[in-house]
Amino acid sequence: MSELEKIAKQAYPPLIGINNITRIIDACWNGKAATDVPVMFKDVPSTIIDKETLALIQVVNLHAAMDHTATAVGSATLFRSLMRPLTSLDLILAKQESVRELESNDKLRNAIGEYLKEFQKGENDLFKFLNGCIGPIGVYRESKAATKAGKRMADAVKNIPMPES
Repeated sequence: MSELEKIAKQAYPPLIGINNITRIIDACWNGKAATDVPVMFKDVPSTIIDKETLALIQVVNLHAAMDHTATAVGSATLFRSLMRPLTSLDLILAKQESVRELESNDKLRNAIGEYLKEFQKGENDLFKFLNGCIGPIGVYRESKAATKAGKRMADAVKNIPMPES
């Protein structure tokens, strides 16, 4: 594992796994940025749900109406949650408990908010680097930008207090 991957994994563990879902979030898919939301939905595989059913249940419209996420990763997570809602009562209750804790714990909420700001700043740099969307001329520049972004994210995550839930 490269130094950048270690930093990225420390800063945001799901990032490495998300890098492999190239049709949902891919900084280079048809030349569009990772934060270009329509790219995330354009190629939903038919194995998840057929396109007619997707249109009928209007998940894309629901997502667009309620997506106030700060990052492309957050937006993709919301979309996945709408496509495959939780069915376990234990998981639903745990998620509700976590939301209540965020609502009542200013220190935790603010620290996560600051982390998300840092993540948002460096998200595209990391996606470009991890998805290999760099030409031979940009290798050093993109690698350097991604390393700096990962370092800032790793530093920011250290300020998040341990949640109780």
